Amino acid sequence: MPTIKAEVMADWRRGFAKAHPDRDLAEWVERGLGTMALPPDLRRPWNLTLKSKVVDILAPWFEQQGLSLPANASSDASTRPSAKESQEAEELRRFLLRCVAVMKPGELKAMQVPASVALRAKM
Repeated sequence: MPTIKAEVMADWRRGFAKAHPDRDLAEWVERGLGTMALPPDLRRPWNLTLKSKVVDILAPWFEQQGLSLPANASSDASTRPSAKESQEAEELRRFLLRCVAVMKPGELKAMQVPASVALRAKM
């Protein structure tokens, strides 16, 4: 399985920062910080950039192995939420966090979380 060297990841970070010259991303680049260290509005663009670069590396490897690239590896724009959908999701996320903040212990224990969400949150 291919891997990504730290130098390559650093280059990707520098390229992303150069694409956003109006933002101060120097510390994020220099320290190799995670996505959550980015300003909220740059996290999704960074994740999409990163995914695209990883898929570019993995696709030929999968092909050489005679394997199909997993369906969720697609970076097709049609699968991405629109700006409006992203904004609505962000507003809903903030609302739900406010709800959780005022919940009593019994209410928290009664809350249901889909397993797929719990798995993503754990990572």
